[in-house]
Order: sequence, then C-alpha cells, then structure tokens
Amino acid sequence: FNCLTQITPDTLWEVSQGNALVDPLVIDVPLDESHESELIRINGVEILDPSQWNNQTPGFNVVIEAGNGTTYELRIDADTDIFGSDPPEGVFDVIGIGGQFDNSGPCDQGYQFLPRYREDFIGVVLDADEVSLGQHIRLAPNPTDGFVNWSTELTIDRVDLFDLLGRPLRSIDHPQPQLDLSELPAGVYLLRFQAEGASWTTQVIRR
Repeated sequence: FNCLTQITPDTLWEVSQGNALVDPLVIDVPLDESHESELIRINGVEILDPSQWNNQTPGFNVVIEAGNGTTYELRIDADTDIFGSDPPEGVFDVIGIGGQFDNSGPCDQGYQFLPRYREDFIGVVLDADEVSLGQHIRLAPNPTDGFVNWSTELTIDRVDLFDLLGRPLRSIDHPQPQLDLSELPAGVYLLRFQAEGASWTTQVIRR
C-alpha cells in the first residue's frame, strides 16, 4: 500500500507476552528503505510549522528538523493518545516506527516516522492540562532508594511507569499513594499520572 508492504492477518496466535521491547536505533540521517518498520529515535528536533499539528482525522503529518538540518515527516495517527494534544514546543527527542507513504514509483520518497504514544516524546509537554495536573501532585522522595510517595487532593485513576525509551514497566489502576521501585536498577524513569481526564508525566530517579 503506497510502496509499503503490509499484511492483513486473518488469525492471530499468542505465543508469549510481557517481552522486553527492542531498543530504538538512534539516527541523524534521512529516512530510507532500511528504516521501514524499525523502531528509531531522533534527538534534538523541533517542529518547523506548528500549524501543521491540526489534529484532523484520520491523522496528520508534521515536518520536524534535527540540529544538523535533516528534516523528517512525523505522522500522528488518530488512533494514538498523541492525537488531540497540543504541539510540542522547543527542542525534544522522539521515538517512533519508520514507514512510507508514496503513491508513485519508484518508491523512493514519502518516508515517515510514526510515534506510538505520548511517552515517545521526550523532554516536552504535549498538553496544557499536564502542567495543571502536575501542580496538584507532590512526589517524594525523589531521588529514592526504593519507595516513592505522592500526595494530592485529586483521585488518581492510574499510574504508569516507563523507562526513558518509553517502554512500559508497570501500570496500576486506582493506585495507593506509593510505588515500590526497589526491584528496578538504578536510573531515571518516567512516571505518568492520570486523573480527571488529564495526564502528567514526570521523572523519578532510582538511586
């Protein structure tokens, strides 16, 4: 379909689950055939024209530029939780899957980059509601040697823990105001809170 090989499955079998995702390939070169269906990361990019972030279905394209001048076409699909958010401001890193949409031969153009969810945008806030929600949540201790606690007057609907590559590590619905990180290796993690229809993601450090 438009120069990208696709598979339409009629039957699926679950072989295993809960497996670790592959690490993204960091690139600073233009997208090409070798990046199709690969998980890649591009660092230090910014949106050239924020008006392209129009949140129109079934999705939209935005041109981003890296620090070395290389440009990429970012595709935001309406089926992701990115859709409907505000455009990221400033410089950020982004993770996604390489793709292509080229309706004419010789199939050497139209390379795209498709983020999967909000956590694929690193170092940026995607929604003004995130800022508001973050003002109501107090997190401590951070850094932590094991447990991290939070206090808030809001009812937290869900917390999700990710590594810095956006890989989900833990999800808890209607959580108690404490999370045990003692079994995780030392490092920086992303903790996302969801409450009252908004979300807020912050960093937590495990010493």
